[in-house]
Amino acid sequence: MQKKKSQNLRTFLAVTATATAALFASEAVAAESHALVIGVSQYQNLPKQDWLKGPANDVVLVRDFLQTNPSRVFEPENITVLADGVENAEEPTLQAIRTAFADLAAAVDAQDFVYLHFSGHGSQVPAINAATEIDGLDEILMPADFVPKREEGGSVENALIDDEIGEMIDAIRAKGAHVWAVFDSCHSGTVTRATSASDPLDAEVSRRISPASLGLSEEELEAARITTRGTATVDQQPFVEALANEADVETGSLVAFFAAQTTQETVELRQPAGEVPRQTHGLFTFSLFEALAQNPSLTYRQLGQEILRQYSVDARVNPIPLFEGDLENGVFATEPADAVTQWQIQQKKGALEIAAGQLHGLNVGDRLGLVRTATQNETDENVSLVVSEVEQLSATLTVESDAFTPIETGFFARKIDRSVDYTFTIGLPEVDERTHEIDAMLIALQDDGKSNLRIEFAEPGTDADIQLVVRDDVLWFVGADGVIREDGAGKTHSLNLVDKSVQEATALLADTLRKMARVRNVVELAGIYRPSQLGLAVGFEAHSTERSEPMRISSSSVTQLVPGDVVFIKAENINRDPVDVNILYVGSDYSIGHLYKARMNPTDKLDLDLFDVTTESFGRERILTIVTPAQTPTEDMSWLEQDKIERTRAAPKGAFGKLLQEAAFDDMTTRGASRRAGAGGGIAQFLVDVVPTLN
Repeated sequence: MQKKKSQNLRTFLAVTATATAALFASEAVAAESHALVIGVSQYQNLPKQDWLKGPANDVVLVRDFLQTNPSRVFEPENITVLADGVENAEEPTLQAIRTAFADLAAAVDAQDFVYLHFSGHGSQVPAINAATEIDGLDEILMPADFVPKREEGGSVENALIDDEIGEMIDAIRAKGAHVWAVFDSCHSGTVTRATSASDPLDAEVSRRISPASLGLSEEELEAARITTRGTATVDQQPFVEALANEADVETGSLVAFFAAQTTQETVELRQPAGEVPRQTHGLFTFSLFEALAQNPSLTYRQLGQEILRQYSVDARVNPIPLFEGDLENGVFATEPADAVTQWQIQQKKGALEIAAGQLHGLNVGDRLGLVRTATQNETDENVSLVVSEVEQLSATLTVESDAFTPIETGFFARKIDRSVDYTFTIGLPEVDERTHEIDAMLIALQDDGKSNLRIEFAEPGTDADIQLVVRDDVLWFVGADGVIREDGAGKTHSLNLVDKSVQEATALLADTLRKMARVRNVVELAGIYRPSQLGLAVGFEAHSTERSEPMRISSSSVTQLVPGDVVFIKAENINRDPVDVNILYVGSDYSIGHLYKARMNPTDKLDLDLFDVTTESFGRERILTIVTPAQTPTEDMSWLEQDKIERTRAAPKGAFGKLLQEAAFDDMTTRGASRRAGAGGGIAQFLVDVVPTLN
């Protein structure tokens, strides 16, 4: 861990810090809601192996969600869908996209709200006007009829270039309409996949088209690329003049969500993980709407934080989504509030249905409470509504009651609590000459009575918290992104099996999995308990002699830190009651360090140096702030501390049994324990990448 004592990357929609900062009161909700949803799966001028499956499913998911979203419902006639493979949708050609944007700009009025969504391939090409691009490259989106570059020095035909996208969005904002734009496509970057899924349908597929597929050589891209390394921040220059500056009405606000940085790729895969039924979606699209469905009243910043938390639970280091613009506004331009998660019951052909499903965190067997009015405080204690069938956006309910209870259309099914399942799922390795040895280790882990580590196994290449991969007598612990990094700052954790007995290797395996499970479970809890529920405002800053100003560590992005940075905490108790604050540091080596504890009375403030960034570990790390109501004595969570996992494990020291003590939490003795949201605690997560030098 780091002992005591961001780079901002340009996106192809250069949203600047000077974007309109208007907050939306409930009475200021836009008069009309419009949406343009674009999904490109099939590309006329690309070989079929470069086609995608997910965008058509993304489009249907987004369209249906918008029509059932409780905070802002979009009327069907105000949703334009351009997608191949979707009934009644127009083909997503370049001209169709341009026409749809023009029609939208003509239709909107001041205070209208516009949601824009693109799912499909993206790439980079040498910039048409290099002066407008920090890195010398244009980011492009690919309509269905785009044509790869054919001749040296020629352009990519029918591509949608970032500059034009900006102009089309500015034309909408110039009318005073507020815009939220979501782009689920790759900008650039490559990774090496660790495994081939046992079921090809489970494979992750990149939404990136390589330069070679566009007829571009790496030499051409490198010649166009402008080096911008070595600084902590990059001043963003808008690539178009704001058309709204010339308008008679106030410019509409802009929020932009991107699936990846300009140097990364994003993927599509079957979602939701481990559930049936499921289908291929963009990772970013599904994660976004899953987070929004389960947390229906958030600011854009909070929504970004929740997406990052979901990726963190899955141990995904890449891609890093990017969130820009007026992030303090409520999602869909509504006032953020502590929303009650409930859905109106409809009777259809004798069945009880609600417009909520897997996306909202519902599973077959879940129990919901019954309320007869939307504002009723308590649920009916004599009735349980049990989920009997579930799809992505709908569920069928059955009634369990000691007496006959008529359920009328208009009643509500209310989610009573959110469950935390502490079971740790391990993906088995592919068949190998050492498979029997790995199996023996896992069986010993599962059967040992001294361990309360709750393990389930999954087939090779399928959904799991950690996938075990064996290569050359080394057992690798691979995250959900399926990537093995064999060296460097972010090296994947591994266990060298050479010259180790089954007992020795099992001890190391148990220690590694226990520490990984503990970290995952703490992060999982952060999705249920937020410090804002207890009235704590908390943030962090990095100070360095290399920077003229402190760098804010944002909770809605991943901030790069380097050795020598000093991290400060700034917090204030804005609640009426005292709270206890504990600060943990979770290293990329799965160490957990307890940095600080304090009692904060109302109006108390913290402003102190918390830790120095050292060279002890590099990679994705987390600062966790845990807030609880004031205890007697002050709550001390130092018991969560744990030593690091060595990047490549050596022979164990000490008895085998010592490495099999405690699993994720000492006090959790049953799997699938249920915790009530808001029941006395909150966790804030701040993600940082510790790197040797800033890129």
